[in-house]
Amino acid sequence: MKKITLLISTELMSQLGITDSSDDAAIGTAIKTIAAKAAKVDSLTSQLNTATAEKEALETKVTALENAGTTEKVTTILEAALKANTITVALQKQLAKDYATNPTGLKTIIDGLKPYQSVTEQIEKQANSAEGAKAFAGKKWDELMQANLLEDMKANYPDLYKAVYKAEFGSEPA
Repeated sequence: MKKITLLISTELMSQLGITDSSDDAAIGTAIKTIAAKAAKVDSLTSQLNTATAEKEALETKVTALENAGTTEKVTTILEAALKANTITVALQKQLAKDYATNPTGLKTIIDGLKPYQSVTEQIEKQANSAEGAKAFAGKKWDELMQANLLEDMKANYPDLYKAVYKAEFGSEPA
């Protein structure tokens, strides 16, 4: 071993755990301990960098999988809405773009839409509705209840149902 003379501050001596009266062996042990810790820091830094890179790669994969799941949900919602005549193809494309990352918001909007009816279908429904409403004309609540017509009236002629209900009970149904 080679003996050297070092000028060490009191603070550094305290950090090394040595004093003015420490012998050469104690100083050598303190320096070896610090060197071992430094080597360990390098190793741990390398491991941390590797773990951080792996974590970022996994986060990227998770994000990609979540995005794929979200895209699939949006596509499923839009296809069902298109099939139910709730939206048009043009609207489907626009909603797919606008709600690509928000299937919950898309579902809320789609659930609030009524299926599309052509003008012909609307006219036919109104004609049928007028014909069907004639079956209830002039009948009071009790007569409709005895004939089991109230449920049909409520489902198919809600405005007429409200009027008959209000006439019977003095208020609109809840």
